[in-house]
Amino acid sequence: NCMNQWDDSENQRRGCGCGNRNSGTLCVGTSGNRDTGDPLVIDLVGAAQRNENFRKAIFTGENLQVTLMSLKPGEDIGLEMHDDTDQLLVVVDGTGTVQMGRCQNNMRSCCVTEGSGSFVPAGTWHNLTNTGCTPLKLYSVYAPPEHPRGTVQETKPCAERRRCRCRS
Repeated sequence: NCMNQWDDSENQRRGCGCGNRNSGTLCVGTSGNRDTGDPLVIDLVGAAQRNENFRKAIFTGENLQVTLMSLKPGEDIGLEMHDDTDQLLVVVDGTGTVQMGRCQNNMRSCCVTEGSGSFVPAGTWHNLTNTGCTPLKLYSVYAPPEHPRGTVQETKPCAERRRCRCRS
């Protein structure tokens, strides 16, 4: 069964956050439509808004990965740097501060809000902190993929351990 089904009856929209058309046959964390060639269409903003997990990979291809994230008020992604992976962070709900720099001791900050996109080139130290009073909802695009296919990390401590009872 799909882990991200939704129903917006008011706007006559419903479906699966992974783009599924056939009741659970294409679920979060699979290779998506790569094997079938079918179009994979998703309400990406809606899926990010509905996501309650710290991190959840919803598509992993050979060269690209999309994850959803939800940061609690005051929570951050954690200072990190990906040697060979470019990243795009897109905020869909909430407010925060993104920090970036080539050196972890010399980073610049910028405020982000709904609709903000932060481009993080490979080799750049970065962090994103929720500065608001509500969860900060976003999606992240990695090229190439950064996390194992099907990663679901329910909390930040789970993500930091990378070996827990979470689905990753």
